Amino acid sequence: MNRYEIVMVALSDLSKDDVDSLIERSSSIIANMKGIVVKVEKWGTRKLAYRIRKQPRGTYILIDFAGDSAAVNELERNLKFDDEVLRFQTVRKATAVTREEIEKEIEGLKKEEKTPEVKPLTAAPAKEADEAAPAVQKDTGSEEAAAEDKGKE
Repeated sequence: MNRYEIVMVALSDLSKDDVDSLIERSSSIIANMKGIVVKVEKWGTRKLAYRIRKQPRGTYILIDFAGDSAAVNELERNLKFDDEVLRFQTVRKATAVTREEIEKEIEGLKKEEKTPEVKPLTAAPAKEADEAAPAVQKDTGSEEAAAEDKGKE
């Protein structure tokens, strides 16, 4: 089993329900091919660097999953026929991952989502930054005065 990431650029005018159904279809293809979806990220709508199928904007979606090459081939085959998807790119992240490693990572991601880490703001870091900064000396023009004195002599 290998680890893959696929980034899809979908039409920008899709509703949230349409984007969710696209993600659900992709996830079900991966699951039917005995793969595991690790995480799904919706990056939102962004301006494209150049027009794709006369579209200036696209909705970006990332799916991180583990599976065999057959799952990747099936997913890519389905995405080629989907008119809602403008482009997609699949990248293999790692080879020879086990199901246990993936499940541990999924559990870790779920724990991170449940307990967001909030750092309180304190004045201590500001003091450290002031102490770490080098002292700036004001130029009183002493070098210029010394140069003028040498010129007079």
